[in-house]
Amino acid sequence: MKYLVAIGGNALVEKGALGSVSAEIVRLASEGNAVLVTHGNGPQVGMLELAESRPLWVLTAQTQAEIGVQIVESLEEAGARRGSVPIALTRVMVDRRDPEFDRPTKPIGRWYSTAEAKRMEARETILRRLERGYRHVVSSPVPIGIVEAKEITSLFTTHRIVIAGGGGGIPIASDGKSGKIDHPNAVIDKDRTSGMLADLVGADRLVILTNVDGAYTGFGGRKRKRIGSVSSAEMVRHAERGEFGEGSMKPKVEACIGFVRGGKNRTAVIGDLEHARRTFAMHGCTVIRG
Repeated sequence: MKYLVAIGGNALVEKGALGSVSAEIVRLASEGNAVLVTHGNGPQVGMLELAESRPLWVLTAQTQAEIGVQIVESLEEAGARRGSVPIALTRVMVDRRDPEFDRPTKPIGRWYSTAEAKRMEARETILRRLERGYRHVVSSPVPIGIVEAKEITSLFTTHRIVIAGGGGGIPIASDGKSGKIDHPNAVIDKDRTSGMLADLVGADRLVILTNVDGAYTGFGGRKRKRIGSVSSAEMVRHAERGEFGEGSMKPKVEACIGFVRGGKNRTAVIGDLEHARRTFAMHGCTVIRG
């Protein structure tokens, strides 16, 4: 079986969070499965932006290497053979005309209090109030192509575990005339890119590991309820009712819906990184089927 395992950037901040998922990925590979691993970079790229004041595409490239190496070393500690897990530098094409450039939704960096948010907004930083406070939000265009698609596919045919698409990919765009390439100031959502990569390598299962145990209706309210095993049609209805937050759960759900509807016998899972074994077994999480 082929897996695409997407590890959330917020979940990676938790101390020791990688240990359990690394053990499960190594177990899957040892049983003859192939696993393509992607990861987010929201908190990490936001902190780097404050520290270095460099373009977001440069910081995404940095986090692809930094977080990628962390994951590789965690996999090696869990039993993967040293040097057997390649990290694929991944550039992702976006469209300069994408309306997402005009409506920032992707949270990056740390959480801010109301007082901190007021000071940041005075410096023209765009923030959004979320369930735990405020976070800086940036543009997150929809990925339309993966530059290193052939290279990633080739690696996936020769290695049991491959890491690619880190931080959603390094964004690049063409001017459409001369073919000249530049780098938009944006952070691509890793779940959208993960859905594309899952299609690219012919994955059977998309597993999105985050810091909550699934998608919820009524999230943040008194009557919140985790969604269990559902059809993609039911998830579409939940999405249409506005149940999922922009820049957080919504792109995860959209990636899952697109994936399960893109081929036969596909399953998508959203679950808790800290309980990776349970999530891979499709218990205590959200499971979406076509």
